Amino acid sequence: IGLTVIANPSPYREYFSSLWPFIDTVFVNEGEAKMLSKDGLRFDPDFCWSKGMKAVVRSLGERGAELHMPANRCFIPALKVPVRDTTGAGDVFLAASLSSALCRNGMIDDTAIGHGVQAAAIAVTREGTFRALPSQEELGAIMRSLGSTL
Repeated sequence: IGLTVIANPSPYREYFSSLWPFIDTVFVNEGEAKMLSKDGLRFDPDFCWSKGMKAVVRSLGERGAELHMPANRCFIPALKVPVRDTTGAGDVFLAASLSSALCRNGMIDDTAIGHGVQAAAIAVTREGTFRALPSQEELGAIMRSLGSTL
């Protein structure tokens, strides 16, 4: 039907493994990524491709994020900012990455992940969750800085 399914299995539950064949792109943190394997001990991109996934986005906290696809992998380093509160940073990362993809071509790519990393960097410099969200103007500036528009 042309539907793309994106999941963020957080917090991870054992029954999620039955859903992998229906998911195109999964966003996970380092701990959740370990569940994307046969043994549950270390992240295994080949396991993801065997289940039919097309992309895995793995957030690495203060180090940045990775985009894994069957044919390539890219790493986007985090911005060095003064951290006040990391609550909700992963949600901001996910939302900004998806917004970027949808505003451009609908595909998760290194540009989308870069936008997500930049938005999360703004969020962690502020207290709280909702108040920490980047404004539309800030998101627009992020998009323009990498050659896109919001």
